[in-house]
Amino acid sequence: MIFCLRNAALYCKNLGVVLCIETHGGVNGVDDGVVHYQSTSTLPETLCKMLWQLPENVKVTFDAANLWAVGMKEPQALYEKIKHRVAYLHLKDFVTLESGHMLPATCGESDMDWKMLLSAFSDFNGAALFEYENTEDIKAGLERCYSYIKSIEV
Repeated sequence: MIFCLRNAALYCKNLGVVLCIETHGGVNGVDDGVVHYQSTSTLPETLCKMLWQLPENVKVTFDAANLWAVGMKEPQALYEKIKHRVAYLHLKDFVTLESGHMLPATCGESDMDWKMLLSAFSDFNGAALFEYENTEDIKAGLERCYSYIKSIEV
């Protein structure tokens, strides 16, 4: 994998493209939602080791909700370790159902500490995207995400 990512990084560098690895675990659909599980990019030690072995032009798309979904209760701690490699942020949320399964949600609907997270992001100088995943009310959902994030004082 490292060999392939190094080759891809070189190719991207020559094109002026930023190659990003997203903090994204595996996802399995179930009857009432989804189950998230760990992968290479959601295990902090593995991700850090991988970044150490890759050229500096390989960056990270940091998705705190994906980390939250695999059990990381303080994703901002990982952000602090790798922020020099973060090029892009995804802002989204998941709610946990009684079954333990999850559903995509509006930012602020989980117990994730958004104030701490946004405080960690305060020195971030890059692009961020509201990744609202419920297609049935995309406009209203994105507006709720934006309103929630704007309401947090850091």
